[in-house]
Amino acid sequence: MGKLLVGIMLWLTGAAAVWAQGVPDAVLKRLKAAPEPYLELAADLIHGFGGAQGIDRAGIARFVALERAEARASALRRVFLADLDFDNAVSREEIAQVAAAASAAMRGRLWKLHAAADADGDGVATAVEIDGFAKSAALRAFSVADEAEVMSVLAFDSDANGWVDLEEVKAAVAALGI
Repeated sequence: MGKLLVGIMLWLTGAAAVWAQGVPDAVLKRLKAAPEPYLELAADLIHGFGGAQGIDRAGIARFVALERAEARASALRRVFLADLDFDNAVSREEIAQVAAAASAAMRGRLWKLHAAADADGDGVATAVEIDGFAKSAALRAFSVADEAEVMSVLAFDSDANGWVDLEEVKAAVAALGI
């Protein structure tokens, strides 16, 4: 069935309005302003984390987990770069040693990073504090709003089989008049 015909059928059945209810307002606003980036995101999700039948909630959850894990690992690496004595903690003295070898711009970032990781401000960012810092960094890098945006792809499951393929997303976007 052609995309245009699917779009017309969706529009006539009111499915577009039903789907729009499952899509966050911020996503609808971005879709209306520029649908291409959302369609690219949907394609990347479906092709990268889905399968032949499309993507389901578990596939999107894997994507979210990987995005956050990457951000967490990056934050851990930045902090542990200064763990010179391998004790899983970073002291002010260690930061000072690393900062002495860094550029002027990097020195400021190192001290700021250490202050953010040292939650209790005692001068030592412990493993527990660093872990909390890294988890927070992961949520800042891929927020709850970001998660809601990628999960919104599931709102375009026109046949309610739990899987969304790219044709369903394209047809729904067309049916929404975008």
